[in-house]
Formats: sequence, C-alpha cells, structure tokens
Amino acid sequence: MPDTSQLPFLIKLADDPSPVVWAKIAAEVRAFGPALWPEIAAQGITLTDAQRENLAAMLDVVDVEAFRASWLDWLELDGENAKLEAALSRLAAWQLGGAQPVRVTRLAELLDELAMEFRGSSATCDAESLSRFLFSDKALRGVEAEDYYNPLNSNLIHVIEAGRGIPLSLAAIFMLVGARLEINIYGCNFPGHFLARAHVGGHDLFFDCFNEGRLLAEAETRALRKAAPDAVAKPATAVMIVMRVLANLANAYYQAGDTENTQFVLGLLRDLERSAPA
Repeated sequence: MPDTSQLPFLIKLADDPSPVVWAKIAAEVRAFGPALWPEIAAQGITLTDAQRENLAAMLDVVDVEAFRASWLDWLELDGENAKLEAALSRLAAWQLGGAQPVRVTRLAELLDELAMEFRGSSATCDAESLSRFLFSDKALRGVEAEDYYNPLNSNLIHVIEAGRGIPLSLAAIFMLVGARLEINIYGCNFPGHFLARAHVGGHDLFFDCFNEGRLLAEAETRALRKAAPDAVAKPATAVMIVMRVLANLANAYYQAGDTENTQFVLGLLRDLERSAPA
C-alpha cells in the first residue's frame, strides 16, 4: 500500500497539464488500485469534476493488446510526415501512460506551438532559420551521455518539454515543425547518428540536430556519401524512421532492465516489419 499521507498532494498534481508529470502521478495513483476511492473518502477529500475524471483515467491502465491491434493504422495515412507524426504520437501516448484521447493529440499541440512561435519571430522561413530557432533560440539539443539510454529520449513530447533528446527524436521534431511551415526537411538514415537534410539552392544541406543543429561542411557531406551512399541517396521514409525509433526504444528499455517493455516494443517492430510495404 502506498503512503496514504501523500494522497492530497497527488490529487493536486493530477491537474498538471504536463504529460511527463501525468505519467509519474499516474504510477503513484495506480499503486492504490481499487482502494483509492475509499481512501479519498476516509480522508474527507473533496474532488473537483476534473480531478475525479483525471484520477479515473489514471486508473484506467492502457490496454496494450488493443494498442497493438490498432498500432499499424498509421500506415494507411497519406504523406510521409502524416504517417510519421501519427506513429510517434501513439508511441508517446503509450509510453507516458495516457489513457485519455487528449494525450494522443498533445504532440500535435506542441509542434503547432513551435511552428506558430517561429512564424512570429523570424523574418525568413527556411530550413536554416528554423534550425537556428529550434536549436539555438529554443535550445533543443542532445542529452548528456549518462542519460542517453533513457527511454523517454525517443518520446517527442518529453523531448520538447525537457529540451533534450537523441539525434533521431530531435531530427523528427525539426522535420514535423518544418512540415507545418511548408519547409521540406527530410531524414537521413545515416548509421549510428541520424541526420536531417534540406534541399536549398540546388544543394543538400545536412543538419546535426543533436549538436545544436550544426550544418555539416562540404567535406563532411562528401564523407557521408562515401561511407553510406544508400542512406544519403534517398530521404528516410516514415517506416524507416519508426523502425529505428522502435529499435532505439527496445535498446533503451533493455539497458534499463525493463524486460516487459523491451518485449512489447520488439513486438511492435516485428508487426511493422511484416506489414510495411516493401
């Protein structure tokens, strides 16, 4: 049984809009199980309608079998960015334990906010300006080495709120904000270190989103083309990116000793491998 003296504080935090806080409080609330409501009554705590709804949602643990059954619905969407965002939104909502549909839309809201802020702050609308906005003005950057294998580093909601991520998650944010601004930014599925790219003035520019959006020099670009010509030749598809996200997640959960989530994510990856178009 959890510490009942903490219950009033947990209830107050249940109204916090942050999905990260939501996930942490939900774990505490679920520890009470069916005893939650009697304990609230015993302590004479009066709940608002919103608090009661939030607590009920937190107790409603995500049905992982139902999630897996509908997991691949995003493959039917039109457009690579739409597919990518839908897949990453669903993964973020599952990972943070959100039971309410609003949790699935939270990523879209955060991306919309970034795009709107950029429009209001920049005189130009191109990939380089957006890179400066996200990775300098908003200070999105790579996580510290000791936190690299935190599973939340693959969660775009957490990355935007914490301001730290791994190469792939930061590049995905760059791509999806760019899509809202009609700036075409693509993924470069380079082995070991995912990059973003944009075609500007007849040339491909490569961005290292993990290192403050640094533009790669021409010599580095030539080295990329020589080292991994297939990865550089074509933009990474949504399927490629989601597969890599799932592989990163499975490895992160494995590093954390979380066997259950490791196996679940590997199951999602196997489902995608079997169903994705060749």
